[in-house]
Amino acid sequence: MIAGLDTPFFSPNMPSTYMSVAVPGFASAGNLWTWTPTIRVEQRFGFGGTGSPFKLEAGLLDPSPNINYTTNNNLRTPSPTESSRIPTYAFRFSYNRKSEDRPASFGVAGVYSPQEYFGGYRQEGWGAITDWKFSLLPRTEVSGQFFTGRGLDGFGGLPEDPFPPQNPVYYNTFIAPLLANVGVMGGGGRSSNSD
Repeated sequence: MIAGLDTPFFSPNMPSTYMSVAVPGFASAGNLWTWTPTIRVEQRFGFGGTGSPFKLEAGLLDPSPNINYTTNNNLRTPSPTESSRIPTYAFRFSYNRKSEDRPASFGVAGVYSPQEYFGGYRQEGWGAITDWKFSLLPRTEVSGQFFTGRGLDGFGGLPEDPFPPQNPVYYNTFIAPLLANVGVMGGGGRSSNSD
């Protein structure tokens, strides 16, 4: 069992760049990256003397919205996930080949995130994610991920808005539920050389 503040275990591949400090590169492009309170368990297993190349992970998460939209800076309002009083559930199944010459990994994951907005509007947030990482040549790695779903903005699934809304009550009541109901799609790939 692992508990703490962590990046989403169901989305392990992040773009790497030396130009970012607190926020990973290309975060506003829709990567699922936000540090989130997490409790998870994992089980590794294999078949017929192959070691343990398969891994199953499951956990509970508490994502928070990108911005706290309130009229009072000293007042914190609960996120839509907190208002639902049901944690976010996630799982990931992956194959991992550990090899110094040609490591490889492939995983599929799912997320279920119930949400409740102001006025009692409830929504079922969800996500489906696939990720990969493998070597083409020695010291060269190709990795990436693809995700789709809705209501994933608590994990960084939507670009952050640098301008808070003019009317937070109107935003929380009408705009936020509509935006959370819009489907999202994202991901990308990268290659790196470890010379």
